[in-house]
Amino acid sequence: MCQAMNSVVHSTPCRPIGFIVEGEGEFGTYERLIYKIIGTSNCSLRLSNAGGAGNIVRHLDRELGYLVKTYHPCLVFVTIDLKDVIKQGVCSCCRELHTLLKEKIDNWSASVAGNPAFQPSPEAITIIIQIQAYETWLIADVNGLCSGNCLTAPEPQPASVDHAIAEPCTWLHERLVTGLNTKKPAHMKKLFSLVDPHIMRNNSSSFDKFFREVNSAYTWWCSKYGT
Repeated sequence: MCQAMNSVVHSTPCRPIGFIVEGEGEFGTYERLIYKIIGTSNCSLRLSNAGGAGNIVRHLDRELGYLVKTYHPCLVFVTIDLKDVIKQGVCSCCRELHTLLKEKIDNWSASVAGNPAFQPSPEAITIIIQIQAYETWLIADVNGLCSGNCLTAPEPQPASVDHAIAEPCTWLHERLVTGLNTKKPAHMKKLFSLVDPHIMRNNSSSFDKFFREVNSAYTWWCSKYGT
């Protein structure tokens, strides 16, 4: 898992946490998942759906501009599936993708510096690379999925799911009960309502990074601005 923080420090008032996400699945499920992680729904979140990994890579400046100009979030997370960008031939590895996104963030930050329309700017922008994909995180709590009768038969929990399951979408589709489909946002909401982030972090180093970064960001936000 490659993840790092690119800090852009400003003196800002209390603002919500913002996310730029890859697709409908994340857009429809992040809020509930994050509330599970931080243990409260008393946190204002703003999400922007980029409509695909390619749009994040090609138009990250546009996505950041929209999110910041509209909501002025104090903290921003940019999340993207590694599998998608490799499949599209954009990058060949996690490190390369991270370097590319960080450069785009740096360029965007420099381009809006001093522009009142983008003030206050985020105090930190964090890149989260989901390995292999968002669906991988679901597989990190198979027992949770089984408890909701979403799988056709009981499944043993795969260990270290990030690299143990190269095709998470296929793995899930072969095991989901008839009618469920991870491409449907409503179905993803149902699936993510069943999983426990504390269990997921034990089976996915990628999700563990996400868990710790989100929890740390919320703790920092509360300590600086209060709830």
